Amino acid sequence: MSETVYLKFERNTMLYERKVIIGDVASVYCTDKTIQAKIRAIKLLTIPDVKKGTYVFSVMDVIERISKVCPDADVNNIGECDFIIEYKRKPPSKGVLWFLKIFASCLIVFIGSMYTIMAYNNDVGVNELFAKVYELMGVSENNGILEAAYSIGLTFGIAVFYNHFVGKKLSDTPTPVEVQMRSYETDVDNAVVDRASRNKEEFDVS
Repeated sequence: MSETVYLKFERNTMLYERKVIIGDVASVYCTDKTIQAKIRAIKLLTIPDVKKGTYVFSVMDVIERISKVCPDADVNNIGECDFIIEYKRKPPSKGVLWFLKIFASCLIVFIGSMYTIMAYNNDVGVNELFAKVYELMGVSENNGILEAAYSIGLTFGIAVFYNHFVGKKLSDTPTPVEVQMRSYETDVDNAVVDRASRNKEEFDVS
């Protein structure tokens, strides 16, 4: 009697080990736990000793390998039909250089954002606008209320837009940046799979 096996592959999986087995890139379920463990342990490939690489696999190839090990297994794929394995060498532990890179990145982003805001304020003439508002309100002197409110509102608006403040998310909703990055990653994955399919490549597409 054949056992039904369910496979679910994600579109893209990042790995740091050179030996890749099915269990590393897919969720496997079978009522027979012996068959499930055997399928999870099937080797897909051994990645060469390189710094990084991108590999495209077809589920058809995986099913073929499973049929050789478990010929009576009835395999059902409920995930992606083509999936990508990205390999990178295991990153070293965080040291002084890592913190210096983070500090430099934050400094560049801070200076760039500051310059952008200043340039925007200069282009739209914020100072002249505030002066006009004070005049309409009948205030003869600039008391800084509008400037303070504008600064607080700008900070609050940026925090709400990016959904982060002091290293914490304000809500579980994905930020616009995360949504755009996810769309970009999806487009890249689709392009990689399409290129591999067009060029009849199965493994390394770096």
